[in-house]
Amino acid sequence: LAISCATHTYDVQYDSEASYMILHPEGDGAISESVGTLHDYIGQGNYVLLDFWSIGCKPCQPEIPKLVKLYDKYRQYGLVVLGVPFYVDAEDIKSFMQDCGITYDQVLDASGSLQKSFSVHCIPLMILLGPDGEMIDFRSRSEDIERTIWKKLIKEKLIDRRTK
Repeated sequence: LAISCATHTYDVQYDSEASYMILHPEGDGAISESVGTLHDYIGQGNYVLLDFWSIGCKPCQPEIPKLVKLYDKYRQYGLVVLGVPFYVDAEDIKSFMQDCGITYDQVLDASGSLQKSFSVHCIPLMILLGPDGEMIDFRSRSEDIERTIWKKLIKEKLIDRRTK
């Protein structure tokens, strides 16, 4: 996976088959757990937004309701949002998810391998991957990512240009 910005290209190598605990919010407020891999999500034909964040990160907190809204708006078009919290105590994350109304899955990476693989040095950081798993964009603000998602979906004629 190559990540490009204005002046650099980074080669990201992650273990797509490594197993992680995944927290799934249920409609009734409950949160279920499963074990899964990134391969279950990435490169499976959907846009995938990885949101690297932490409970104690002040800039991350205002992004959460925006990401919930973004996910609710675009999931019908194939957007998958995966939170990747830096602090990975499952019970604390579950409680935080319930308190904040998080509606998208969380990938608990106790070893920090995803942060290392994606060279995440500061948060919040959102990385948008295309249906083929290639990196499309990375930003720290959900509004910037939403513009990219909207443009991609219009280009693919999945949504009407008047929908925004």
